Amino acid sequence: MHNSPAHLEDLPKHFAFLKTMVESGVSRIAVMGSMHEIGFYEGSINENTACHPATLYGIAKNALREASEWLAAQNKATLQWLRGYYIVGDDAHGSSIFSKLLAAAQEGKKTFPFIFYFIHIFIQSFYLYIVRTCYLTSHSRYT
Repeated sequence: MHNSPAHLEDLPKHFAFLKTMVESGVSRIAVMGSMHEIGFYEGSINENTACHPATLYGIAKNALREASEWLAAQNKATLQWLRGYYIVGDDAHGSSIFSKLLAAAQEGKKTFPFIFYFIHIFIQSFYLYIVRTCYLTSHSRYT
Protein backbone atom coordinates (compact mmCIF):
# COMPACT_ATOMS: atom_id res chain seq x y z
CA MET A 1 0.00 0.00 0.00
CA HIS A 2 2.64 2.58 1.00
CA ASN A 3 4.95 1.40 -1.78
CA SER A 4 2.40 1.45 -4.58
CA PRO A 5 3.70 3.22 -7.70
CA ALA A 6 0.28 4.90 -7.88
CA HIS A 7 1.48 7.44 -5.31
CA LEU A 8 4.10 8.73 -7.74
CA GLU A 9 1.82 8.37 -10.75
CA ASP A 10 -0.84 10.53 -9.08
CA LEU A 11 1.61 13.24 -8.02
CA PRO A 12 1.19 15.37 -11.20
CA LYS A 13 -2.59 15.33 -10.72
CA HIS A 14 -2.32 16.66 -7.18
CA PHE A 15 0.13 19.36 -8.26
CA ALA A 16 -2.10 20.32 -11.22
CA PHE A 17 -5.05 20.69 -8.83
CA LEU A 18 -3.07 23.03 -6.54
CA LYS A 19 -1.71 24.95 -9.55
CA THR A 20 -5.23 25.44 -10.91
CA MET A 21 -6.36 26.76 -7.54
CA VAL A 22 -3.50 29.27 -7.33
CA GLU A 23 -3.90 30.37 -10.93
CA SER A 24 -7.63 30.87 -10.30
CA GLY A 25 -6.82 33.40 -7.59
CA VAL A 26 -6.80 31.31 -4.41
CA SER A 27 -4.17 33.00 -2.24
CA ARG A 28 -4.19 30.67 0.79
CA ILE A 29 -3.78 26.92 0.42
CA ALA A 30 -3.82 24.27 3.14
CA VAL A 31 -2.58 20.81 2.17
CA MET A 32 -2.66 17.69 4.32
CA GLY A 33 0.78 16.16 4.45
CA SER A 34 1.84 13.01 6.24
CA MET A 35 4.26 11.79 8.85
CA HIS A 36 5.53 9.50 6.10
CA GLU A 37 7.42 12.47 4.66
CA ILE A 38 9.73 12.26 7.67
CA GLY A 39 10.35 8.55 7.21
CA PHE A 40 11.37 6.18 9.99
CA TYR A 41 12.44 8.32 12.92
CA GLU A 42 12.78 7.75 16.62
CA GLY A 43 12.45 10.64 19.00
CA SER A 44 10.67 13.95 19.11
CA ILE A 45 9.59 15.37 15.76
CA ASN A 46 8.70 18.96 14.88
CA GLU A 47 8.30 21.08 11.75
CA ASN A 48 12.09 21.38 11.38
CA THR A 49 12.82 17.64 11.39
CA ALA A 50 14.54 16.67 8.13
CA CYS A 51 12.52 14.60 5.69
CA HIS A 52 13.90 11.22 4.64
CA PRO A 53 10.86 9.36 3.31
CA ALA A 54 11.22 5.58 3.19
CA THR A 55 8.17 4.66 1.08
CA LEU A 56 6.79 5.73 -2.28
CA TYR A 57 3.87 7.35 -0.45
CA GLY A 58 6.26 9.40 1.68
CA ILE A 59 8.41 10.30 -1.32
CA ALA A 60 5.35 11.49 -3.26
CA LYS A 61 4.02 13.51 -0.31
CA ASN A 62 7.41 15.12 0.26
CA ALA A 63 7.72 15.97 -3.44
CA LEU A 64 4.23 17.51 -3.38
CA ARG A 65 5.23 19.58 -0.33
CA GLU A 66 8.36 20.88 -2.02
CA ALA A 67 6.53 21.61 -5.30
CA SER A 68 3.71 23.33 -3.37
CA GLU A 69 6.23 25.53 -1.52
CA TRP A 70 7.72 26.54 -4.87
CA LEU A 71 4.25 27.15 -6.38
CA ALA A 72 3.18 29.32 -3.44
CA ALA A 73 6.40 31.37 -3.58
CA GLN A 74 6.09 31.91 -7.35
CA ASN A 75 2.52 33.14 -6.98
CA LYS A 76 2.82 35.03 -3.68
CA ALA A 77 0.33 32.64 -2.12
CA THR A 78 0.32 31.39 1.45
CA LEU A 79 0.84 27.65 1.89
CA GLN A 80 -0.04 25.83 5.09
CA TRP A 81 1.35 22.31 5.07
CA LEU A 82 -0.46 20.26 7.69
CA ARG A 83 1.18 17.07 8.82
CA GLY A 84 -0.67 14.35 10.70
CA TYR A 85 1.09 12.03 13.12
CA TYR A 86 0.14 8.86 14.88
CA ILE A 87 -0.52 9.25 18.55
CA VAL A 88 1.92 7.10 20.48
CA GLY A 89 1.81 5.79 23.98
CA ASP A 90 0.07 3.10 25.93
CA ASP A 91 -2.23 1.55 23.32
CA ALA A 92 -4.52 0.05 25.93
CA HIS A 93 -5.20 3.39 27.60
CA GLY A 94 -4.77 5.83 24.71
CA SER A 95 -7.35 7.64 22.65
CA SER A 96 -5.98 7.01 19.16
CA ILE A 97 -7.82 5.05 16.49
CA PHE A 98 -5.48 2.15 17.22
CA SER A 99 -6.42 2.16 20.90
CA LYS A 100 -10.09 2.12 19.96
CA LEU A 101 -9.57 -0.76 17.52
CA LEU A 102 -7.65 -2.70 20.16
CA ALA A 103 -10.38 -2.12 22.75
CA ALA A 104 -13.10 -3.21 20.29
CA ALA A 105 -11.18 -6.39 19.46
CA GLN A 106 -10.64 -7.19 23.14
CA GLU A 107 -14.36 -6.68 23.76
CA GLY A 108 -15.11 -9.18 21.01
CA LYS A 109 -16.87 -6.69 18.77
CA LYS A 110 -17.28 -7.93 15.19
CA THR A 111 -17.66 -4.46 13.63
CA PHE A 112 -16.10 -1.04 14.08
CA PRO A 113 -17.76 2.28 13.07
CA PHE A 114 -15.30 3.67 10.56
CA ILE A 115 -16.73 7.15 10.09
CA PHE A 116 -13.36 7.99 8.52
CA TYR A 117 -14.43 6.10 5.40
CA PHE A 118 -17.35 8.47 4.91
CA ILE A 119 -15.13 11.50 5.57
CA HIS A 120 -12.75 10.22 2.86
CA ILE A 121 -15.62 9.88 0.37
CA PHE A 122 -16.83 13.39 1.25
CA ILE A 123 -13.34 14.84 0.76
CA GLN A 124 -12.98 13.07 -2.60
CA SER A 125 -16.34 14.43 -3.75
CA PHE A 126 -15.45 17.94 -2.58
CA TYR A 127 -12.04 17.68 -4.33
CA LEU A 128 -13.74 16.76 -7.62
CA TYR A 129 -16.24 19.61 -7.21
CA ILE A 130 -13.40 22.12 -6.68
CA VAL A 131 -11.44 20.77 -9.66
CA ARG A 132 -14.51 20.93 -11.90
CA THR A 133 -15.36 24.44 -10.72
CA CYS A 134 -11.80 25.67 -11.27
CA TYR A 135 -11.69 24.05 -14.70
CA LEU A 136 -15.04 25.49 -15.78
CA THR A 137 -14.08 28.93 -14.44
CA SER A 138 -10.73 28.93 -16.23
CA HIS A 139 -12.23 27.64 -19.51
CA SER A 140 -15.40 29.69 -19.54
CA ARG A 141 -15.91 32.11 -22.39
CA TYR A 142 -17.27 34.59 -19.83
CA THR A 143 -14.05 35.00 -17.83
